[in-house]
Amino acid sequence: TSYRMVAINLRPLGMDELLQSLNSQYGDILELWFGSNRAVVLCHPKYMVKIHQTSTKSKYIKRFQNINNPDGKEYGIVDSGVFNNNDIHGSWKFNRMVFSNALMRPKLDRDALQWTIELVEEMESYWKRAGIIIDDNDMNKALIEDKEIINLPDWMRRFTYDMIYRIAIGTKGDALNSYTNKLCGLNTYETESNSIIKSTQTYAEGIMYFRLFSKFVRNYFPYIRGIIRSNKNIGERSEDGDDIKNSFVMFGGGLRMCPGRKLAMIELKCLVTMIYRKYDVELVDMNVPLKTKSTFLTSCEELLFRLKLRK
Repeated sequence: TSYRMVAINLRPLGMDELLQSLNSQYGDILELWFGSNRAVVLCHPKYMVKIHQTSTKSKYIKRFQNINNPDGKEYGIVDSGVFNNNDIHGSWKFNRMVFSNALMRPKLDRDALQWTIELVEEMESYWKRAGIIIDDNDMNKALIEDKEIINLPDWMRRFTYDMIYRIAIGTKGDALNSYTNKLCGLNTYETESNSIIKSTQTYAEGIMYFRLFSKFVRNYFPYIRGIIRSNKNIGERSEDGDDIKNSFVMFGGGLRMCPGRKLAMIELKCLVTMIYRKYDVELVDMNVPLKTKSTFLTSCEELLFRLKLRK
């Protein structure tokens, strides 16, 4: 089954919605054509076993098969760093070794634990200054003010920025403080940290456009309309069931597994432990589905909750 994408309004493109729709129609294996670029989409975890092989001889290790495509090099998503580098036996191998040695050191684990504790305590002080935390007196209010609602992604992006800043440079970042000042009306200008965070988000979202559409299409096709050849569900390509092995792989697999996974788990466990030991976390609306956005990466766009001091 193939789905030829001749043109789409690129602005509201959501890859998760697109692929879920195609999966429901065509099953767990489908073929996509983005202009002249062909892609095979695997929608079931069992097909990912070979892709996650821990061998440099695996034919699936390259993220972008069209390595010589000038569009990828123009955007800087191939032949550099670790995440999308296809120079497996050259710069990728060296960069991977540097990242692994730097991020998997026992000393960094101890330092990261202490830095996370300090950063969470600092974030708590900002919540108190911004009037976000609800105490016993506030619980008697008939209506809770909007300022006491926390959007988790906004705070976590700045928490991550400050943590990376500390690990990479060794000095304290200022993203959380700047964001708190903005909430309190003390900052009326665009801070450097906020500008970097926005630029990082824009860069990640733009990868899909450079990956899937040629330079000619990006520049001269403002709207592209899809032509679906068939709308028939192929039952033999679909599988049911919730208990599926490897259906959620947080840090990837194989040689492309994230080298910072240990550090990320230290931060996550420490953050959750320190928040739940002092506060009751309450979602603003239990019935609202989680708002996510999928392009090259899947991210949470909105998760509203309140913090109440425990008695």
